Amino acid sequence: MNDDRSSSVHGRSVSLYKYFPPERVDFFASHLVRFTPPSAFNDPFDTKPVISAGGDPTQLDLATPHAPMVSQLRQSLQKVYDVMMNRPRMGQNFIGLTYGILSMSERNDSLLMWAHYAEDHRGFVVQFRSSHRWFVGVRKIVYSDERPFVAPFSKSPSQSSFENSDDNFYIKGRDWAYEKEWRLVRKVGAWELTSKDEKSQLHLLSVPVSAITAVFIGARMPSDRRTQLDSLLLEKQNSRLVIVQSKLSIRRFELEFVPVARKTLKAALNARTTPTAIR
Repeated sequence: MNDDRSSSVHGRSVSLYKYFPPERVDFFASHLVRFTPPSAFNDPFDTKPVISAGGDPTQLDLATPHAPMVSQLRQSLQKVYDVMMNRPRMGQNFIGLTYGILSMSERNDSLLMWAHYAEDHRGFVVQFRSSHRWFVGVRKIVYSDERPFVAPFSKSPSQSSFENSDDNFYIKGRDWAYEKEWRLVRKVGAWELTSKDEKSQLHLLSVPVSAITAVFIGARMPSDRRTQLDSLLLEKQNSRLVIVQSKLSIRRFELEFVPVARKTLKAALNARTTPTAIR
């Protein structure tokens, strides 16, 4: 497999970013984040290893000179696995019963992610201090051309089951490399709050305020959401956050980030919420 694996970030000061849609301004009241089940991911290959009849499935069709019958048996068994276990969504749905994943990025300036995950720049991005103890276990995604696999009959513990192999959570296709993703994986049962919406079950955990370092406000955030957000950012529990306004560059395809003082934020909020005097 052609890739570069990275070790845990814990112990180093690395900033990670989470993109939010505008309706999630309530994050600054509850500090709850969703650990998403794999079945809700927009990548159908994500967290879905190939179930293999033995060994690397990319080598399955190679001739086995000394054991042709074994090779044929493996190929026959692999066809059964492909029909019964390697179907779309099968693995993701099963894994989603046990795990939830918090996805973050090294980047806060990706135009694609601002469009996709922050609702066309109407949302916001939160910066986390990943060296905080709450982020123990966070790991960087490896981008590869080959999918991870699980071989139930393998003698290697790291290949014989999903839970014994880290590859299954932390490998994605190279087309996603622009996201520079990091993940924190938690088992079901750790959630502080579990609720249901029309589409899926929501597993939520509260991030310590001390692990939240900054917020980057979208260039196109609607006025009503901005009023909600500013009010929450001015509350005492969020008093140490660095507040940054993102703006569209006039000359380049990029964002510019401008720090916002709290007194400026308060003045702007008062101007939006104070009724105009009647003349």
